[in-house]
Amino acid sequence: MREGERQKQRVLYVISCGSPVAQLVPALVTEAQDANWNVCVITTPQGTKFLDIPLLEQMTGYPVRSQ
Repeated sequence: MREGERQKQRVLYVISCGSPVAQLVPALVTEAQDANWNVCVITTPQGTKFLDIPLLEQMTGYPVRSQ
């Protein structure tokens, strides 16, 4: 496998919890995507109160897992 192909397959799992700091997750997703990472978001059930789930799903192309 060539280096470019391997780089396209890098996945970053962002794990968030119930904290106002979770509102920064979209910015983290953008930064990671700019660095050629595929990003998936996982959050605790309480964390769903602090995240814009539809936005993150649109940004990443993956469902946000919380259970």
